[in-house]
Amino acid sequence: IDPACGAGSFLSFSARYLKSCGVSPAEINDSLFGIEKDEYLSKLANTHIALSTLGQSNVVCGDSIERKGKDGSSVPFKLDEQFDIVLANPPFGSKIKIGSNEIKETFDLAHRWTKDKNTGNFIKTEKIAANPTPQILFLELCLRLLKPGGRMGIVIPESMLSSSSGGYVVQYLLENSDLNAVVGMPENLFKTSGKGGTHTKTCLIVATKKKKSSRA
Repeated sequence: IDPACGAGSFLSFSARYLKSCGVSPAEINDSLFGIEKDEYLSKLANTHIALSTLGQSNVVCGDSIERKGKDGSSVPFKLDEQFDIVLANPPFGSKIKIGSNEIKETFDLAHRWTKDKNTGNFIKTEKIAANPTPQILFLELCLRLLKPGGRMGIVIPESMLSSSSGGYVVQYLLENSDLNAVVGMPENLFKTSGKGGTHTKTCLIVATKKKKSSRA
């Protein structure tokens, strides 16, 4: 699954890979899932996958954080701990508003965390952070979607791991997954829109969800 699939690049390349391995088109369509908030992009994602499978895939227009379709109904398939692989390049940016207050309550990483001076560990508080960034919520969502032992590949801003303010995110990641790789990306790889354009230094995290997560 890709919970922020855009035009379906990750999913369409996955379809091509599975096809090259001899997987039937019907099995490919049954195996690939995607959620995209923009209706045009969700249709485009289905089209890109169909170029390999000639069939309808499980890409829906909806909000994966809210777990709702475009009409407000529930996403038409189960989400938590249902997937072997999660691939995602979620939206970045502190100015992006995402998730209702009710939904943020359900995300550990949407809360404020404080550092215990004695142990050096971060502890979750009951207070919600003023504006949790979408990439933080998507990181937690991706881990939730995975079956225990499932694999994740996600693109995130490098600062999310390297800055002192992101210590609780690193702790959460290490508590809930085994890191297989952290790959630094060229600064020019992702150029966001805006006047004159800006550059975000990103990295790719490859991780395996632990058999028993800290949420258990």
